[in-house]
Amino acid sequence: MTQSLKILLVENEHDQVHSLQEALSVAQIVSVDIQEVEDGEQALAYLRQEHPFLDAPRPDLILLRLKLPGMSGLDVLEEIHQEPEISTIPIGVLTHTTNPRILAKVLKPSLPRYVFKKPKNCNEWIYILRCVEDVWLTIHSTPGQRAL
Repeated sequence: MTQSLKILLVENEHDQVHSLQEALSVAQIVSVDIQEVEDGEQALAYLRQEHPFLDAPRPDLILLRLKLPGMSGLDVLEEIHQEPEISTIPIGVLTHTTNPRILAKVLKPSLPRYVFKKPKNCNEWIYILRCVEDVWLTIHSTPGQRAL
């Protein structure tokens, strides 16, 4: 039995959350457990297991929107970078930007970060989930055997 892939989704647009949930039900992806927070402050509280997330499981992946109310996704990335306990969690950044200065801040050397075009619909979420699934299965498979 494969363990569930734990994803922390940091997204304040409810239609995006709905599209992701639809994508998970349509595409038969590995077992996924999605935890959702709406802003950067909640994301950091979740990752640090602070109130109200005292028993929050450590995510295997963070999907982080750059444009958030209050603390931006870039600020969240910087905070995560400063904390060794959580800086090794892979982060998929969801953005429309092509600005090289912003992307350079996102893709710090030696940190597990990936940039995805911010999905607009269920099909684009499926593409991102398939990419995540491929990496997850590669990491958690024994040679010659799929992890499903």
